[in-house]
Amino acid sequence: MDLLDDSREVIRNDGLLLLQQLTKGNAAIQKIVAFENAFERLLDIITEEGNSDGGIVVEDCLILLQNLLKYNNSNQNFFKEGSYIQRMKPWFEVGDDNSGWSAQKVTNLHLMLQLVRVLVSPMNPPGATSSCQKVMYQCGLLQQLCIILMATGVPADILTETINTVSEVIRGSQINQDYFASVNAPSNPPRPAIVVLLMSMVNERQPFVLRCAVLYCFQCFLYKNQKGQAEIVATLLPSTIDATSLSAGQLLCGGLFSTDSLSNWCAAVALAHALLENSTQKEQLLRVQLATSIGNPPVSLLQQCTNILSQGDKINRRFKDVVIVTLN
Repeated sequence: MDLLDDSREVIRNDGLLLLQQLTKGNAAIQKIVAFENAFERLLDIITEEGNSDGGIVVEDCLILLQNLLKYNNSNQNFFKEGSYIQRMKPWFEVGDDNSGWSAQKVTNLHLMLQLVRVLVSPMNPPGATSSCQKVMYQCGLLQQLCIILMATGVPADILTETINTVSEVIRGSQINQDYFASVNAPSNPPRPAIVVLLMSMVNERQPFVLRCAVLYCFQCFLYKNQKGQAEIVATLLPSTIDATSLSAGQLLCGGLFSTDSLSNWCAAVALAHALLENSTQKEQLLRVQLATSIGNPPVSLLQQCTNILSQGDKINRRFKDVVIVTLN
């Protein structure tokens, strides 16, 4: 551990590589290294090296941090209690100039996002995840991630991983979900971030992994969030539809009846999560009426879905298997 403070960079860097190997899959050594002040030293090195703009040394520090935190609840708690989550926020202050990202910066930021996900993973004990989510909101880390989410010029793989990270930071946390619902894209006029993301999800020109990430984000936004479920379903109801602006409900309906099979599937799964364990919204959705063509009377959403299912064998689909989503 003392090697990390050595003034000779080559010694310090080799010390990092040695610790990486020692901590791989060994919880006992991970705890020893953590209690020898590793978090403080590693975060100091990352800051000194320029955060996401740093070189290979930053990458080595991030890999070592992952070794120390992944699947290690004791170290994760120690990291949170030591107020180290707050020190992660500057990692994501990437500035306005998002052109010409170096390969090293992309690698660093990818590892930084993965570290955030380690702390809020759905696989962690619920109480531990919840407390980390709370800190991430309070220190502005979630807000910073949402800025990247809505920025232009961000590399596609970083954008996808940012969407996945935001998903897990808000999943099941009412205050974080409420904040996410309030985020607007810097467009003219401003559009809710949820609407902008759903536009990507039902756009067949967008990469597959990006569309799946948006679906995951939408699921996490609605997870144990009856308020959010009600707001989404409300955008489908006649009394609340605003014809002047695109809504989440309009996009989901558009995806549901698109000629693109993946849009059908994503929209169906997304809509299913708006109803999950929520009898009130199931009843509300039965009120939704769709105008199928000019001059014809509207039909219910359920009727239109049934019509499409009954014609399934006549529709050309890209996928051989048809996924049927059932609701409880």
